[in-house]
Amino acid sequence: NNANPGTLAQPWATIAKGISTAGAGDTVFVRAGTYAEKLNLNGKIGTAANRITYRNYPAESPIIDPSSTTGAAIVRLRNCKYITIQGFEIRNFVTSSNAVTPIGIEISGSGEGIEIRDNKIHKIWQNYPVLNDFSANGHGILVAGSSSTAITDLLIDGNEIYDLRLGASEAVAINGNIDGFTITNNIVHHCNNIGIDVIGFEGTNSNVTLDFARNGLIAQNEIHDIDSAYNPAYGGSLTTGGGARSAGGVYADGGALTVIERNHIYQCNFGIEVGCENTGHNADQVIVRNNLLRHNHQGGIFVGGFSAGVGGTTNSSFTHNTLYQNDVDGVDNGQINLQNNISGTEITHNIIVCNTSTKQFILNHTTTCTFATDSIDWNLYSGTASGSAEFEWQRHYKN
Repeated sequence: NNANPGTLAQPWATIAKGISTAGAGDTVFVRAGTYAEKLNLNGKIGTAANRITYRNYPAESPIIDPSSTTGAAIVRLRNCKYITIQGFEIRNFVTSSNAVTPIGIEISGSGEGIEIRDNKIHKIWQNYPVLNDFSANGHGILVAGSSSTAITDLLIDGNEIYDLRLGASEAVAINGNIDGFTITNNIVHHCNNIGIDVIGFEGTNSNVTLDFARNGLIAQNEIHDIDSAYNPAYGGSLTTGGGARSAGGVYADGGALTVIERNHIYQCNFGIEVGCENTGHNADQVIVRNNLLRHNHQGGIFVGGFSAGVGGTTNSSFTHNTLYQNDVDGVDNGQINLQNNISGTEITHNIIVCNTSTKQFILNHTTTCTFATDSIDWNLYSGTASGSAEFEWQRHYKN
């Protein structure tokens, strides 16, 4: 009963009561059960020494299930500081309308010290059925830095994010004015678009000089079964597939100053992508190292813009990764695919094991990339006899 004092013996009835009551230094424990609520934290302020925490009671698993197909995200934080959301199962926001964006957790405006820990987020479904229409969106977690003051010191750790239908969007999206983030130890799987995306220059922030996520770490995540074939936005059925396979496990799309390391990515359309879809901008100073990328459908690592008319990749490095038999579909993308508008980038000290059918390693289809001498070197190539191995450079094939 919300008239209770909120003790273990006399608890409140709703999580919303805990949100409205708690202040800096407080922890609100939520007992097991299903809560038909959407939670709105607007301007809640803790401090680094006295956080406000909303979490599961020890050894219990509370469920937030509003079963609502309209309105805002299930859990929404706007202009908050030093808030922790921990230990919830967040589920069941389903819509077939392109006017509604289903979201599990949304962080927007400005913010500092927000932590999203150990939650399960699933059945966030954008079921808009119109084929090849990119007007519908959905997210498991969306962080949108729309303020002139950046979202900083953000942590997303230990969550399981799965069974999402995302339309034109991503399971975890870090977008706009975000300066300092950590995404670690999460499991992202069985989603029909991109797993983790670090985004810039989409107009999330009105100031283009601030409109990109930066100074981040994406590490020790397990990402698998990310497949846009089951996405109507890509021409596929939600249940039987058939659409274009264009979704990466991790994508730095205009993000900058980000380290992507020690992730295990498999059975996704692409392993890791680093580029930019917006003309005149680049993914810049992205470090991709020590990742295991295996058995991804279309290829392992994709670098640069998807066409010469969009952005690209600058001042980045791809080192000490293991790429094992990607391009399972045999569509001739190789293990590392160099696309458009690449400069100042190195690819060294990787272990690259080719697909046994295509036998391709590093492919460069275009003439829009510039590489310094020795910037692609010290890689170990394996998986086929040297006479049948295939490389491509500016449309020229070498065996």
